[in-house]
Amino acid sequence: MPFEIPGTRRLLGSGGYNAELLAHVVGPTGRWEDGEPGDITGLQEALHGPRHELTTGLVVRGTFNFETLQTYAATTLPGFCRLTAREGSALVAQQDAAALLAGGSLAYLTYRKVKDAPDPADRLTEFFIHAYGPAADELAQRFADCVRAWDQEVRESGYPPMTVHPAGTPDEQLPAGDVLDKPAARLVFQWPGRVPDETQSLLMTGGQRA
Repeated sequence: MPFEIPGTRRLLGSGGYNAELLAHVVGPTGRWEDGEPGDITGLQEALHGPRHELTTGLVVRGTFNFETLQTYAATTLPGFCRLTAREGSALVAQQDAAALLAGGSLAYLTYRKVKDAPDPADRLTEFFIHAYGPAADELAQRFADCVRAWDQEVRESGYPPMTVHPAGTPDEQLPAGDVLDKPAARLVFQWPGRVPDETQSLLMTGGQRA
């Protein structure tokens, strides 16, 4: 059922893309894919309050692909969504940012250049968390911890083993891992550092315990 809050409008994804969009008239847009939109109560007020900034400590060199970071956050952080702002927005510094929404507060992943250079391979970029709302400190810390865990456990390993199970499969019948529910299936990701090493080794080799 469509829903509205003051200052927002509900939009639908095009081309059959199942997405919920909450487009703030003077603010950002949050997108929840294949699921119920998060609770945005109090978010408008929070976005007009002070911004909390927290460095993740992650500095990368050159052109860097962090696709697995976004997937890791989406499957391990409750309240994950995508965030987009109008061009020139003073609230959100980039387009299509990975974000976290909870408790009337919002945190999103951004970055800033810490060293420029003529050669892109010599440029340095640092990842930051920007957050708003009464739970800004907590959300920023959760997001930063997620980024650090990804950097330590996942960054060099690529995508993890994943198993696909019919929609409606009970939790107790699923293997260890982080569950992502889709309309037709339940996906289980076995990220390094989040499942027992023995379990991941078996999954990666396709082996079974005797």
